[in-house]
Amino acid sequence: MRDLLIHMVTVLIVTVLFALFPTATAQTDTAENERSVHCAIDNRSFREGEYLLYKVYYNWGLLWIPAGTVHFSVREDSNYWYLTAIGKTYASYEWFFKVYDEFKAVVDKRTLLPLRFERHVQEGDYRIDEIVVFDHQTNTAHNTVTKNGVKTTGSYPLVGCVSDVLSILYRLRNQEISTIRRRGGLPIKVFLEDGVYDVRVYYRGMEVKDSYYQGKFRTHKITPQLIAGSIFNEGDEMYVWVSDDANRIPVVIESPIKVGSVKAYLIDYKNLRHPLYSRL
Repeated sequence: MRDLLIHMVTVLIVTVLFALFPTATAQTDTAENERSVHCAIDNRSFREGEYLLYKVYYNWGLLWIPAGTVHFSVREDSNYWYLTAIGKTYASYEWFFKVYDEFKAVVDKRTLLPLRFERHVQEGDYRIDEIVVFDHQTNTAHNTVTKNGVKTTGSYPLVGCVSDVLSILYRLRNQEISTIRRRGGLPIKVFLEDGVYDVRVYYRGMEVKDSYYQGKFRTHKITPQLIAGSIFNEGDEMYVWVSDDANRIPVVIESPIKVGSVKAYLIDYKNLRHPLYSRL
């Protein structure tokens, strides 16, 4: 049961992947300049002060239990975006299992690629602290992970436009949804603790989706590829409903996991860059 709850918030963050990520190519000695050109994306979807709040439910048998919340926030300076996501259980749920997860990323404004990523996880008696430094001159990610007081370090090659599990959400919000319609399963690259993972996302069409807390929305329905392992079973599918407007924010997320399933609903938002005209 602990393994399930450990990943409840991470599942939400990692798998809200809803648009095309450019196909990666091998890097040369001029990697920094090439990466700046190849990976550069103009931000058109979010701005300083944006705030998104989700309510997370866990299904146990016939019951849907309101387990906690996840909120995302954005701030900026002249050169960087500072992204934060915090997930935590409700106080009424903490008698059973307490979760407080914090994710942070510093992102280059020119490319929307990360320079630094941090993950601080407190879940029951389990603790993980992770810091990743992305060196785009040497195409290397330097990672330090401390699990319950035991520290490990590693360096991993970066090939192509690699993001962390938080900054990828904001980068992908600036991709054209029409591209995923044309090309079927589309690749993205995400760094996860011990290396770079290739993931595909699939477009499932338009749908009107009820967010319950914010009403109904016109949405694009997306299925991210899931990898069987400690969280998912073979053949499991997650669904993400993304607003059909220039903000491209996730409205509802539904995912099976090893035991039960998880749902997340948008319950509040502030300082969106564009009107939320997908809301009906």
